[in-house]
Amino acid sequence: DPTGFGVGNFGSNYLIGVAFTLEEEGTINSINLIGNDNGSLVQMAVYNDLTGVPDDLIVFSEIAEVVNGMNVYPVTPTVIPPGDYWIMAVYELAIDSRVKQGTDNTVYYTELPFGDPIPTNASGFISYVGQDFLFSLDITCVLGTNDNTIEGFSFYPNPATDAINLNSTENIERVTIYNILGQKVIDQDINATSSQLNVSNLVTGAYLMQVSVDGKTATYKVLKN
Repeated sequence: DPTGFGVGNFGSNYLIGVAFTLEEEGTINSINLIGNDNGSLVQMAVYNDLTGVPDDLIVFSEIAEVVNGMNVYPVTPTVIPPGDYWIMAVYELAIDSRVKQGTDNTVYYTELPFGDPIPTNASGFISYVGQDFLFSLDITCVLGTNDNTIEGFSFYPNPATDAINLNSTENIERVTIYNILGQKVIDQDINATSSQLNVSNLVTGAYLMQVSVDGKTATYKVLKN
């Protein structure tokens, strides 16, 4: 489990969330959370930031089920510039989830009957200090072609269930996979022009795969079924 996060209860019918900082322009593909319980529905949303306070709604997910582990809720791909944002969720039922207590983190929330439209502006939201949640975004950053791809390298399938096949015209030196929290989940020396990467033990969700080929490095987004 991520360091410092224990089990906490999310009440129903409240839209609640925490801040997120994006370092460079990118496209939001999904809004994600790590669940600790089953049985509730959830809807998630992203707001922009106005001097430390959530402001206008940017994008939101469809209503979907919460399961134990990684939950990935696709959204309409939306390009956002670098800056601060707010990731928020409203639950149908009170549910256990991953919460970090005793932090200096600011939380914003508002009462919202589940199923009602997500507010288009958060100016009336209320705040308190002391918790953090395992909410995150899957973002494809806008990078230059030379930094984001390696000529002659390919991989398949994507999404993958059990394994990812790697192929290159030059030597594949190393492959490292990170989850959306930035934690290293696979780190493997390859030293071949083709190989197979076992991903069967990864939980369903989005990952970043960093590949080194003949001294060049690039990062690719991969999905695990």
